[in-house]
Amino acid sequence: MADKWKVLKSEKVFDCPWFKVVQETCTLPNGRIIDDYFVTESADIVTIIPFIDKNHLILLKEYKHGYGDYIYTFPSGIIEKNESPLKAAKRELFEETGYNGKLFKLVTTHHNPTSSRFKKTTFIATDLTKVGMQKLDKTEFIQVYIKSLSEIFDLIDKNKISSDLNLFSFYQALRHLKMMEIKY
Repeated sequence: MADKWKVLKSEKVFDCPWFKVVQETCTLPNGRIIDDYFVTESADIVTIIPFIDKNHLILLKEYKHGYGDYIYTFPSGIIEKNESPLKAAKRELFEETGYNGKLFKLVTTHHNPTSSRFKKTTFIATDLTKVGMQKLDKTEFIQVYIKSLSEIFDLIDKNKISSDLNLFSFYQALRHLKMMEIKY
């Protein structure tokens, strides 16, 4: 196995409340130097796959400006400073849906290890109870739906659920719950 890259210089070239862009000068294992490797940094995030029962889940429809339209998603959001992923997942589930429940951590993954430095932790939520109203951020406009698994698969087939982060979390939840038959 080759050595890791060595960072010779690291400079923040863009900084806003949502993410930072860092330009690094690196020495590769073969000795070559790259002057302009760009990496994004942002807060780690959580995604929650909330099961009402074995065949029904909470699904959100919200406007995503990068996409330029409304899209179906699962509850998710950033992990605040000094907040655990579990605490963030509980908070995001309640804020975006008005529901509380039991949360179980599934997996932590890297979004894009080539050019970003944030992780996503996926949770399954069960035993859900509606306990209040949504508490949305000023940029959030979220509609809450309860959809059957067949409706969710139909939305995936129609590219209405198209976020790779959400799709991965959804399939990991199904795999974990052994609701999906996997053949090799």
